[in-house]
Amino acid sequence: MTSPVAAEIHRIIVGTAGHIDHGKSSLVRALTGVDPDRLKEEKDRGMTIDLGFAPYATRSGRTVGFIDVPGHERFVKNMVAGASSVDVFVLVVAADDGVMPQTREHVDILDLLGARRGLVAVTKIDLVDPELRELAVDEIREYLAGSAFEGAPLSAVSIVTGEGMDGLRHELDRIIEETPARSAGGVFRMPVQRVFSARGHGIVLTGVPLSGSVALGEQLEVLPQGFKGKVRGIQAYREDRDHAFAGHSTALNLSDVDYRLVRRGDVVASPGLFRPARMLEAELRYLAGAGKPLKHGAEVRLHVGTAEALARVVLLNRPVLEPGEQALVQFRLREAVVATRGDRFLVRQPTPAVTLGGGIIVSESERRLPRLREASVAAVQAKVAALDDIGAFLERLVLERGLRCATRREAPGLVKRHVAEAQEIVAGLLTAGRLVAVGRDRLMHREVFAGVCAALRDALRRFHDANPLRAYADGLALRTELRLQEDIFDAAARALADSSEVVAHKGARIGLAGAGPRLSPQEEAARERIRARLHEAGLSPPSAEELAAELGLDAATVQALLVLLVEQEHAFRARDIFFDAGRKQDLLEVLRRVAAENKGEILVPRVRDLLGTTRKYLIPLLEYLDSHGHTVRRGERRFFVERPAESAT
Repeated sequence: MTSPVAAEIHRIIVGTAGHIDHGKSSLVRALTGVDPDRLKEEKDRGMTIDLGFAPYATRSGRTVGFIDVPGHERFVKNMVAGASSVDVFVLVVAADDGVMPQTREHVDILDLLGARRGLVAVTKIDLVDPELRELAVDEIREYLAGSAFEGAPLSAVSIVTGEGMDGLRHELDRIIEETPARSAGGVFRMPVQRVFSARGHGIVLTGVPLSGSVALGEQLEVLPQGFKGKVRGIQAYREDRDHAFAGHSTALNLSDVDYRLVRRGDVVASPGLFRPARMLEAELRYLAGAGKPLKHGAEVRLHVGTAEALARVVLLNRPVLEPGEQALVQFRLREAVVATRGDRFLVRQPTPAVTLGGGIIVSESERRLPRLREASVAAVQAKVAALDDIGAFLERLVLERGLRCATRREAPGLVKRHVAEAQEIVAGLLTAGRLVAVGRDRLMHREVFAGVCAALRDALRRFHDANPLRAYADGLALRTELRLQEDIFDAAARALADSSEVVAHKGARIGLAGAGPRLSPQEEAARERIRARLHEAGLSPPSAEELAAELGLDAATVQALLVLLVEQEHAFRARDIFFDAGRKQDLLEVLRRVAAENKGEILVPRVRDLLGTTRKYLIPLLEYLDSHGHTVRRGERRFFVERPAESAT
């Protein structure tokens, strides 16, 4: 969707970082003309407690959002909530103080959250003499050497005298112009930073959308609660808008949502695509300055987006995590959060509150992963490798489902894309043979499907080895043996039939091509004698036991040969009685004649008399005809149904 907003606002966020009382808020006020300290307590105490927001206009006329974050150690969690949406940082260091503890922690946080573009503002130069100013600059450069921010532009400024401010603005504008705007594609998602009620308007949620766009009148979902409401109003940078985009500092007015039930850390998003998760897989980098190893099962405070939650760390590929090392982990959270592939996160020690590390979310987890298991580690590593390839990532998720499969309807939620785009991704994977369609709606990974086909092939081979006189196995029995759902079994049978590996037959029967039956000359002769006897007996045939006694054959062999005659369509079976296949047409002719005499109804005594048989045979025959659709019962009456000619089974 397009809007004039896209041309007016550059879709990035600039954020401050630095130690308390180093002049972050004053710098923002000097650059934007807006006081970011909005809370009375902040103004009274002279320090930023919560996030402050202000629009900044570059000299080229572009507007970007400025977030001022708190520097005091007690409010680092609020700093994290703001830093998670920052594209360009301004690290503020006072010349009279130099690098301080919160400076170091904020630099670590920016690094862990993936910030790479920005500058350093050395403030309060009016309070020190030129020599101390140079020492402060040298100290900062030395501290940043070897870090992700080595070589970042540095501007020494005085907010009081204005010295250096033009140079800082010039450098900041250059970086802003060089920073790519966040994509407005994909589905809308905004972590909630503030919640309040505006008189006459209802709930207002503020934050910075991470992806997508939303228009007036569209419906959004508030998670994890699942509340839904329509967008009644949109503001970006204190102006009414008809759209909000990723990278805008945004306020949304929603209908039908109670502001008292929403809090910072919740997420407002396109409906039906995101879900709260209690387990997350991630790649964790443990800070070199953490001091001691991180043990498996350690409790941490996880920060992702604007949410924070206590979590246990499951180390998947390391017994312990030493400072400076990385590991694949699974977080098991005390309360659900909304996070998805590619989100940056931090972990902090619950008490005392110290930043330990951070990294990137790989995936939501559907099950607890066992640690130090090759298969679990390989699965997460494969998803890490596919983070930048949405098709490959979806393929990995479907592979993990195994026989449980994924569905086409689930695809948008799995990849966090609109329906049309998700279905296009699925279609591409199906065309490439990476996924296999199962039934009407389900998707299976080709490796899993190949395993199903191999299992079916092996089961058929075992069947033929154990039953050399049989041409086909019963499909239902095989499906039960393999514990496969019907649509999966049918898809595998079709695939093997298409490759000419199996022969599928009516009545859900299936056999390996060329595998059976394997009859000895004696068994061939016995089959023909049984076939002749059934033909001779008409619709009053002997039982299997009687045939064995008459012909002097083993009862088990006779039973197997009777089943083979059915498979070869020389006989049909009603209950446990086997009839010559040619007699089926005789039977149908009699039924047709009786039905014609009685307006379609079949009178059992009349049929019995015409066939010259007894209830012993007639009742199983009629049940057989019922099951094959030649007759139908309505209460106590039975009627004939004319059907196309078919083979006897």
